Amino acid sequence: LNATLEFTKTEKVYDGLPFDGFYQADHSISSTSLLFHGHVTPPEDVGVYPVTVTIVDPNYEGELMGTVSITKKTLTVDIVDASVPEGNPLPAFAFSYTGFVQSENSLVLAEQPVASTVATIFSQPGEYIVTISGGEDENYVFDYKTGILTVEVVTGISTEDISIDVFPNPARDKISIRSPEWISLTIYDMNGSVVISMTQFDEQVSLLGCESGLYVLHVVFRNGNTFKERISVY
Repeated sequence: LNATLEFTKTEKVYDGLPFDGFYQADHSISSTSLLFHGHVTPPEDVGVYPVTVTIVDPNYEGELMGTVSITKKTLTVDIVDASVPEGNPLPAFAFSYTGFVQSENSLVLAEQPVASTVATIFSQPGEYIVTISGGEDENYVFDYKTGILTVEVVTGISTEDISIDVFPNPARDKISIRSPEWISLTIYDMNGSVVISMTQFDEQVSLLGCESGLYVLHVVFRNGNTFKERISVY
């Protein structure tokens, strides 16, 4: 006897589970066999899959052919608002995610999102928009939100009464700093990464490891005062 098979659904949004239960028969058949583009295992990932459903029953016969598809799940990515004191390197931004299925998290993503802002170590106090881009994945489509980076005013610290001279600038392999004794000296690249860090006072600072480009010199003195200057290395 012939039995009729028909699709009850042919599409679903990615949920991390096998795509099954998408057809029905007009008779109580004992079982069916499924073949998805040459494979018997129901698909889980996003894609379009040709499928053949064949009745396996001593009393009935029939077959259903077609396609089923799994579409991408929307993943909302937000930035956790952050703040940084004026003149300091930008912080590492933290993301928050809404939309992962099952026990998945950001580690499953093919490409991690990245945050960016126009703010730099030289930016004046204020609020700066942080945007997200770059995420890629087979099963998720990204909905990016924006965050705020607040560059905070640093109060109570002044270098007005300190005589400081940094030379030469531009420099090739070293700089000299004529100033009172400092307790820490840090040189950052323009991405805010530490290139040189010193806690032992020295009037001469080697620029070994600094490629040609612009850097930020940040000095902290014993009384808590700080000094910041852009230096050029050639």
